[in-house]
Amino acid sequence: MKNILVLINVFLGVLLLSCDKQQPAYPPVLGDGIAEVTSSEVILKSSFKTTEFEAVSECGFVVGRDTIFNEYTKVMSKKVASDFSCTLENIDSIDSGKYYAKSYAKNRIGTGYGNLFSFEIVQVDLPTVQTFDATNIGTSIATLNGYVWTTGNNSITACGFVYGTNANNLTQNVSGGIGAGNLSETITGLTANTNYYYKAYATNSAGTAYGDVKQFRTTSASQKPTVVTNSATNITSNSATLNGNVTSAGGATVTSRGFVYGTSSTNLSSNIQSGSGTGSYYRTLTGLSQGTTYYYKAYATNSAGTEYGDIRQFTTIAIYAPTVQTNAASGITTNSATLNGNVTSDGGTTVTSRGFVYGTSPSNLSLIVQSGSGTGSYNKSVTGLAAGTTYYFKAYATNSVGTAYGEVKQFTTENSGATTGTLNGHDWVDLGLPSGTKWATCNVGAVAPAVYGYYYAWGETTPKSTYTSSNYTYTSNPTTLPSSADAATANWGAGWRMPTKTEMLELIDNCTVTWTTQNGVNGCLFTGSNGNSIFLPAAGERSGSELGSAGSQGCYWSSSLSGGSSYAVSLFFNLYNCDRRYKYRYYGQSVRAVCNPR
Repeated sequence: MKNILVLINVFLGVLLLSCDKQQPAYPPVLGDGIAEVTSSEVILKSSFKTTEFEAVSECGFVVGRDTIFNEYTKVMSKKVASDFSCTLENIDSIDSGKYYAKSYAKNRIGTGYGNLFSFEIVQVDLPTVQTFDATNIGTSIATLNGYVWTTGNNSITACGFVYGTNANNLTQNVSGGIGAGNLSETITGLTANTNYYYKAYATNSAGTAYGDVKQFRTTSASQKPTVVTNSATNITSNSATLNGNVTSAGGATVTSRGFVYGTSSTNLSSNIQSGSGTGSYYRTLTGLSQGTTYYYKAYATNSAGTEYGDIRQFTTIAIYAPTVQTNAASGITTNSATLNGNVTSDGGTTVTSRGFVYGTSPSNLSLIVQSGSGTGSYNKSVTGLAAGTTYYFKAYATNSVGTAYGEVKQFTTENSGATTGTLNGHDWVDLGLPSGTKWATCNVGAVAPAVYGYYYAWGETTPKSTYTSSNYTYTSNPTTLPSSADAATANWGAGWRMPTKTEMLELIDNCTVTWTTQNGVNGCLFTGSNGNSIFLPAAGERSGSELGSAGSQGCYWSSSLSGGSSYAVSLFFNLYNCDRRYKYRYYGQSVRAVCNPR
C-alpha cells in the first residue's frame, strides 16, 4: 500500500495541547467520522463527544485499505474547538479504491477512537477522443466529425473541434455539447479552395484530450457535383434497381440527380430522375425486356452543370417456357392408369400449373388433368378409361411465358380375359402358362414375327456391328438384371423385360415345340395349352463381325446369369433340339420380351 502521507504530501503536525488545570480521568470520547471526497481532495472530519477535548495532546485519523489496518497511515490534525479535520490533497496520485478510516485523540490517560467509516477514491483520466473525416465539404462549409469514446471516469464538461488553416495553430473553436458519443459540427464562412486542419477535443476535470489532426480542402466556387454509379440490384426479367451516390455537392445545391440508360453504351437516351441533394439514391426501372443488357450511369446537377458517374451495365434475367418430359404410364388397369411427368426446368420463373393432356388419338389430346405446380416429378391418376383401349398422353407445364409439352407416349388398358393385347405399341399373346407370363409376338427390333430383329450382348441395350470380349461394356455381375441394362425395357418401355431362366424353361416345358417355316424363314413354333402360339425365327447369333447359324438355329437371351460370371443363360433351338444353353455374355443374340399385364 502506498503511504498516503507521502503521496499527498499531507502532514498536519502534532498539536501538543495544554492540559486543563483539572486533568481528565478517561481517554477522549470521539464522535463518528465522515469523508468529503471531491475530484482533487478528501476532507476527513470528526468531533469530541466530551468537554475534555481541551486536555487532548494529539488528534487525527488512521487511514488504511482494510478494516483491521494491517497497513495504515496516521494523519494528524489541528484541533479547532470541539471539531477537527484534515485534508488529503493531490488525490490523483493516490490509487483508486475503497479506503477505511477512524478518528483518534490522545490525552494523558490514553487514546480514544471513533467509529470506523469508509470513503472511495476514483481517479479521473483524460477522455479518449477520435477525429473522423470531414463531410459535406463545399466552397464555404464543411461538417467536422469525431467521437468521444470514454469520459475518463468523470463528466465531460466541453467537447468540439479546434481548426484553422495552419496545422500547428488551430485557433478557431466550435463546441459540440457535452458527453460521450458522436461529435458532429458544421462550420461555415470558410474560404473556397483552401486547406483546413482540425482535431476533435473533449474536456473533463483532468484536462483536455485531443484526437489526431485531419485535413480537408474546400471546393472551388461553381464546381460540378461528384457522383458515383453503383451496381444495379434486384434484377428480374423485366426490372432492375439502379443505384448512385452524390459524394460532393460541388459547393452548390444539387437540384437534380438520377440516371440515364439504354441498350447501347453509346446511346443512353432514357432518363429517370431521383430527387435532389447529396448522398446515396436509387430508382427502379420497370418494363424492361428479358435477357437484355442495359447500360446506365448516374448523374447530378447543380448551378455549375451536370456531372456523370462511370457507365455500368446489367442483364435482365432471360425466362422461357418450362422444360417438361413425359414418362411412361404406370399402374395400368382395365379402366385406370397413372400418368407420370417431370418438370426439369421452370424456365426462370414460377411454374404455376402442370399436368397432362390425353385422349384416344395422338392428334386429339382433348382431356386435361392438373397435378399441382412447380418443378420436379409429378403424377396423376386418370380413371373411367375404356378396357382394352390405347390412350395417348403428354405432360405439360405452364409459366408466365407460356405452356410447354413433353413428347407423346401411349399405354393400353387391360382387356379382362383377353389372350392377346398390346403394351406400349407392341403385341403380346397369352400361351396359358402357369405363371401367367405373356410373350411378345416379335423380337425386339423386328416389325413382324418372321423378322430376325436386332442382336444384343447380354446387359447391353443397343446393337452394334462387332461383338467381342474387348468391346463388351457391361461388366457388372448382378443377381437380377436391372431395367437400365435390360434390352427389352430400354427399347420397349416399362412393363416389358427379358425373360428369366425359369420363364424360358416354363415356355419349353408347357408348349409344343415345332420346327417350321413362316414366310420363308425357319424357326420354332411354340404352341400353348390354350392353342395360342408364338414363332421364334432361327436368327442365329453374332460373334465378332459375323452372323453365324442364321436359318439353322435360334439363340435368345434370358435375364439370368449362369454359374460363372462370364456366361448367361439363353434359349437354344434347332431342327433337332430345344433347350437352354450357357453362352459368353459378349455374343450378340436375339431378345424376345415378356410382360405380365393384369
